[in-house]
This record gives sequence, structure tokens and C-alpha cells, in this order.
Amino acid sequence: MRDPAREWVEDLASAWDLLDIKPVKGCYTWTNKRIGPGHIVARLDRFLVQSSLLLLGLEAKAKILPHSVSDHKPIRLEIKKDQVRGPIPFRFNPNWINDKGFIDIVTKVWATTVQGSTFYVWEGKIKRLKFALKLWKRANQA
Repeated sequence: MRDPAREWVEDLASAWDLLDIKPVKGCYTWTNKRIGPGHIVARLDRFLVQSSLLLLGLEAKAKILPHSVSDHKPIRLEIKKDQVRGPIPFRFNPNWINDKGFIDIVTKVWATTVQGSTFYVWEGKIKRLKFALKLWKRANQA
């Protein structure tokens, strides 16, 4: 069954480069508190943070806490300095498309010649583009 509200939230999260912080403890934040076959649980409550949080060296964790009389469990967001775990994975930011110089870099990198099979050429160009975009973004953040 298609859920337009869910699709809208997913599209919004994608457009704004938001990450859903999955809980480290527990799965569901809501229950209808029924017993038997009518019992329903769902993860309705969540934290969405911009992926740039990772670039700041911060780590976000969500914890679902025990509930009392409410049908919703409270959730807590913990943000702390991330431990050094190696390089940050590359993430494309759709907002870069509008930045000055972005299209020029993509065009220049994609025009470079890479020899090999079709897959090897594709992979080589993607790696070069990722490297060029990292340098470009680093130079433009200053």
C-alpha cells in the first residue's frame, strides 16, 4: 500500500540531505496498547539531522526510553564528539548543483579519457569526480 505522507517525508529528507538517526536501543516509539491480534506498534517519532553534522566530527545517537501512561515512548538525541574512525565517506550534496564552478568540474572530469571496459571507465570517472569534488568543496569552504 502506497503512503503519500511517508513518500513526502522521504522526498523532503532526500532533498534537504537529512539522515534518519536510527535508535541504538529499542525499535518502536508508539503502540496502540491493545492485547492480541489488534496490537500495533510503529516507529513514528524520529530525529532527522543534516549529514553535514558528520563533517563537523559529531556523532548522533537516538535512544528510545521506556514509556509510562502515554502511548508514545520518549526518545532522546545524544550528540557527542565522534571518535576518529578514519575518513568520512563521500556524500553528494544536491545543493552543490547550484554552486559556481560545479558544472565546470563535472564536465571537465567526465571529459577525461579512461581506458578499459565500460564498467571500469564508469568507475574510474566516478572516483575522479569524487576526488575533484572533495578538493573543490574544501577550497570553497574557506
